[in-house]
Amino acid sequence: MPILFFPFLLLSAIFAQQGQSIVKPGSFLTPTTNPSWPSPSGLYAFGFYKQGNGYAVGIFLAGLPQKTVVWTANRDKPPVPADSKLNFTSDGRLVLQSAQGAETPLASFPEDGSSASMLDTGNFVLLNSANQMIWQSFDFPTDTFLPTQKLFHGQALYSSISDTNKSTGIFRVLMQEDGWLAMYPVGTPYTLEYGYWGAGIGGQRNDVVLRLEVNGHLYLINGAGNIIVNMTGGYPAKDVVYRLTIDPDGILRLYSHDMNQNQNWTVKWFGPNDDACKPKGLCGLNGYCVLVDLQVGCKCLPQFEPVNKEDRSSGCQRNFTMESCKSDRYAMKAVVNTVWENNSYSVFTSTTQDNCGEACLRECNCEAALFKDGVCTKQKLPLRFGRRDQKDSTVALIKVAAFPLVASSFSRPETPSVSVQPVVPPEPTKLPIRKVPGSYGLPFIGPINDRLDYFYKQGREEFFKSRIQKYQSTVFRVNMPPGPFIASDPRVVGLLDGKSFPVLFDVTKVEKKDVFTGTYMPSTEFNGGYRVLSYLDPSESSHGKLKRLMFFLLKSRRGGVALAAEKSAGVVAFPVVLDKVISTVVPRDRKSRSQKEKEDEEEVLVIDGIEFAKDAAVKFDVYINDEDGSPSGPDKTVCRKLCERAPFAYAFEAEENLPQAGNH
Repeated sequence: MPILFFPFLLLSAIFAQQGQSIVKPGSFLTPTTNPSWPSPSGLYAFGFYKQGNGYAVGIFLAGLPQKTVVWTANRDKPPVPADSKLNFTSDGRLVLQSAQGAETPLASFPEDGSSASMLDTGNFVLLNSANQMIWQSFDFPTDTFLPTQKLFHGQALYSSISDTNKSTGIFRVLMQEDGWLAMYPVGTPYTLEYGYWGAGIGGQRNDVVLRLEVNGHLYLINGAGNIIVNMTGGYPAKDVVYRLTIDPDGILRLYSHDMNQNQNWTVKWFGPNDDACKPKGLCGLNGYCVLVDLQVGCKCLPQFEPVNKEDRSSGCQRNFTMESCKSDRYAMKAVVNTVWENNSYSVFTSTTQDNCGEACLRECNCEAALFKDGVCTKQKLPLRFGRRDQKDSTVALIKVAAFPLVASSFSRPETPSVSVQPVVPPEPTKLPIRKVPGSYGLPFIGPINDRLDYFYKQGREEFFKSRIQKYQSTVFRVNMPPGPFIASDPRVVGLLDGKSFPVLFDVTKVEKKDVFTGTYMPSTEFNGGYRVLSYLDPSESSHGKLKRLMFFLLKSRRGGVALAAEKSAGVVAFPVVLDKVISTVVPRDRKSRSQKEKEDEEEVLVIDGIEFAKDAAVKFDVYINDEDGSPSGPDKTVCRKLCERAPFAYAFEAEENLPQAGNH
C-alpha cells in the first residue's frame, strides 16, 4: 500500500518554537569554556568533542551518560588544539579558526548564513535571511544515520577507523541507483564480486530511499511510496533513541537507547547477520578472518606477521626475505577452507592440489595459488579479502621459505648429532588465555561414565565430536578413554587438534609446567582431525622410556605408521615416509657397557639424515592403523603405565572419515 509523505513543517515554525536554539552570526565556541550549541531538549549538541590528543567538531548525543558522536566535520583532518575556535562569523560563514587566525571552512553554502540551529532530530542546519535552509548536516552523513534522515541514491555512510577515531575507515554502505542498499570495502568497484551485503529487489529505479523512523522502523521505499524492503518492523517503546551506524568492523547495526534507563546502547538489528567475517578487508592484505567463539580474529598467511598488532586492518608482511628464485629454497604451505579475491594471472586445470603447488613452486612469478575443484589459479601477492569458510573447499597454497634444517635434510649431516640450544626460561606472556573447559566428574564415577560413553554408548567418533560441540573447543578436560577401562589416575587435558595448538609446546610463550594446570593459549583456527598428542620434554622423568618405546614402534611398523616430528629447539615440522628414510642408530659396544651406561645412552632416530638425539625434545604425532587405535609392540604394559600418569604419553590418530574439528 502506498505511503504518502506530506511536506515537513516549515522551518520558520520550527524556529519560532525553538527560539532558544538559534545561533546568530558572531557566536563562537571553544573546546574548554563554551564547547557546544545544544538542541532545545539538550539531547544533541553541535561543537567540540575530545578526540585523541586534541579536539574534533561534530554532532553528538549530549543527553546520554555516554557521549556518542553521530557526525563529524572534516573527519579526515587531524584533531585541533585546545586554543582553537569554532566561529560563526559576522558575514555568515562557519569556520574553524586557529590561534594564529588561519581559517578552515566547516561547511560550504551558496549564500551567507543568517542563523544556525541544532535540532532535536540530530540535524544541524543553517538558514538565510528568509529562514530558508541553505545547508544541513543530514545531507552529508559520515558513519551514522538518524531517524527522519533520508539516504538518497549516490549517498553513502563510511565507517570510522575505530570507536575513538572518527576518521574515514575501510567500509561503506551505499544507496545505489538500481535501488539496492549495498556494502563494499572502500576503494573497490560497485560490483557483486566486491559487495558483501545488500538489501533490495530488482527492477527498481533510482528513486529508492533509505529511511529510519523515530520508532526504529528501518526500510527502503521507492518514489511511488511503496515500501520494498522492511529491515525492521519498528518498536513501540517510548522515550527510545535510535541510530543506524556502519561500525569499524564493517557491520551495519541499528542501536537503541532507552532514555529512562541508565544503560548502554542495545543492538536491535544488524547486517550481514550470518558471518562477522564477511566484511572484505577486515584483516588487511595477506591476512584472513576467522571466527573464534563467534568473535572475529585475524590470522596471517604462513611465514607472515602483523604489520601493526594494534590495527588488524593493517594486514601482514613476510617475516623472511626472498633472495632467490630457486625452487629448492622454498616450499608450499596450504591454508585450507579460505576464500580470497581471485586476482590470478594464470589459470589451468590441475588434477591434484600437489600438482598445483608444484607448478607455483617452479615459477618465479608465482607467490601463491588457489586450488578448488581441480582448477589452479596462480597469484601474486598480496592476497586480500581472505576469510575462513568451512563450507568452501578452496585451498590457498603459499610459497614459503623452506626451513634450513629441512632444506639440508636431503643429505646426511657431517656431524652425528644436532646442536640444541639451552631452553631459556619464558618471560611472562601477555597473550590471552582461556580456561580449559570440561570436568572430570566425581572420583571413580566420572571415569566410569567416560569409559562407558567411549567404549559402549557413543564410540570414539561421537565421544570426541559431542564434547567438541559441548565445549566449543578441541581442548578440554576428560578422563582419558584409551587405556584400561579403570585407570588409577585417568585425568588429562585432551588436545584433539594438535596442529592448531603448537603454542602449547613453545616454551618461549608458555611455561611448560603450567600448560596442563587449567589454562591454555587459544588457537584461532582448527585444522586436521581429532588427535591425542604425545609430548614429553627431556625434563620429564619418563621421557627416555617413552622415546625408546616410540622408536621401537616406528621401526617395527613402518608400513602402517606415518610420522610428523618436531624438534623443540628449532622450527622443524615435516612429514616423512618411514620405510624410506627412518633408521635407528645403536652404539656398537653397547653390550660391553654397564647397565647404568646403557640406560644413560639412548637410541637416536634418524629422519632424512637429521638425528634426533637424547638431549632433543621430540614431539610425535603417530598415526596407527590398528582397529582399536592402540600402539602395537611387545611391551604394551609400559605404554599403558605411562598413559595413566602423563597426558599425551602416546598418540593415536582417528580414522580419516571423522568430521573435521573446524566444523564444530
